[in-house]
Amino acid sequence: MAMKPVVLKKWMPAAAVPAIIAAYALASPLTAAAQDLPDKSPEQVIAMMASSEGAAFSGHLRKTANLGLPQLPGQDGHSQPGAPPSDAPTDAPPEGGYAHLAEKLALLSGTHEARVFSGGPDRMRVQVMDGTDEENYILNGTSYWRYSSAENTAVHTTLPQPPSEAKQEAKRHWYGESAGEPPTPEQIAGKLVDEAEPSTNFTVEEGETVAGRAVYTLRLTPKPEEQTLVADVAIGVDAETGVPLAVTVGAVDQADPALDLEYTSFTPQAPDAALFDFEPPAGATVEERPAPGTGPEDGDRKHGCGAGEGANGEPSDGTAGQGVVMDGEGWDTVVRVPSECVPAELKDPALLGQLATEVDGGRLLHTSLVNVLVADDGRVFAGSVPTERLQAVAGQE
Repeated sequence: MAMKPVVLKKWMPAAAVPAIIAAYALASPLTAAAQDLPDKSPEQVIAMMASSEGAAFSGHLRKTANLGLPQLPGQDGHSQPGAPPSDAPTDAPPEGGYAHLAEKLALLSGTHEARVFSGGPDRMRVQVMDGTDEENYILNGTSYWRYSSAENTAVHTTLPQPPSEAKQEAKRHWYGESAGEPPTPEQIAGKLVDEAEPSTNFTVEEGETVAGRAVYTLRLTPKPEEQTLVADVAIGVDAETGVPLAVTVGAVDQADPALDLEYTSFTPQAPDAALFDFEPPAGATVEERPAPGTGPEDGDRKHGCGAGEGANGEPSDGTAGQGVVMDGEGWDTVVRVPSECVPAELKDPALLGQLATEVDGGRLLHTSLVNVLVADDGRVFAGSVPTERLQAVAGQE
C-alpha cells in the first residue's frame, strides 16, 4: 500500500493512543426503551451531529474502559506478575517515565466521571472527578486553563485564535476549498460516508434512550476484509439536538465493550456564563505555556519529525525520506514513526520489560483496541490492527 505522509505536532506515548478513541467513547450500553422516531439515513444522522457542533448544554459524563492495559509498578501497590525484580519497595510510587505512563494508564482504565459544561463553540468546562479532587479544563475564547485541585497547580495557554475559527479553516481545507464558506453539515456527512464506505458498513437503529432522551444509534461496522481489532462503534445521537450522548466501542473477541462513555444526565440549555471565568485560587502555582505549534520546542519537533524530514531537516532514517507516515486506509491504517521521533520513555528497556511482550521483530504493547510494535531498530508502528499487520508493515523495507 502507498505510504502517506502526515504531520504530527506531538507524537503521543504509545500507552496514550487509545485516549484519542476514549474521548468519544462511553461507560455503559445504550439503555433500551421504545421510541417512535422518524426514519433517518446514516448521512442524515451524521448531518445532525455536524449541525450540533458548538451547542450549549450541561451534563454528567461517565466513562468505562476495558482495554486490558498492562499495569506498571506503583499503580496498584505492587508490580505486575512476571515483572523484572526491582530494588524499589513494591509500594513505592513510580518515578520518571513510569510515573508519566502510569498516570496515563490509570486514566485509560476503569471508570471515571466528569461534569461537562458547554457555553457554545468557544466556551467549555470539563471537571474530571477523583473523590474530593478535581481536574478542571476551561476554555473561554482564546484562554485555556488546566487546574488540579489536588496539587493546586494551574497551567494557562493563550491560543492564537478561537477553536471555532481553527475548525472552520480545517473544514474548508478538508473539503477541498481554501477560501469561501465552510461546507454545510450535509456536505460533510455525505463526504464522510462516501470516503468511509469502502471499509465501513453504516446502519441506523431506533428505540433506545440515553439519559432519558431518545437517540438515533449510528453503528459503524468494519467490513470483513478489514484487518482491525475494532468490532464496531455505536454512537447515540440525541434525536432533538443532534449532540452525541453515547459512544460504545466494541473489540474483536471481547464480550464487554472496550470503551464506553455516556451522559447519565443531559440538559440542552446554556449553563451560567460565570463557569467559564477562571481565576487560580490563592496560593496556586501558575505556569504560562505557549500554545502547541507556537513555542520554540514545537518548531524543533516539527522540523525534526514532520512529514518528509528527520533530525536536522535530513530525511529520516528508514523512512525513505518521508518522516512520520501512514500505511493503508480505513480501519487497518498503521502509523509508522521513525526512531528519532519516538519518546525516550518508550525506548527505555526497563519500561518495555513492564509494558510489552517480545515478538518477532521487536516488542509489542497490546490493548484490546490498539497494538504498538517497538521494532528492534527503534521504529514504532501503531494501529487498531492485529500484530501480524504491524509486522508486515515493519518488514516492508
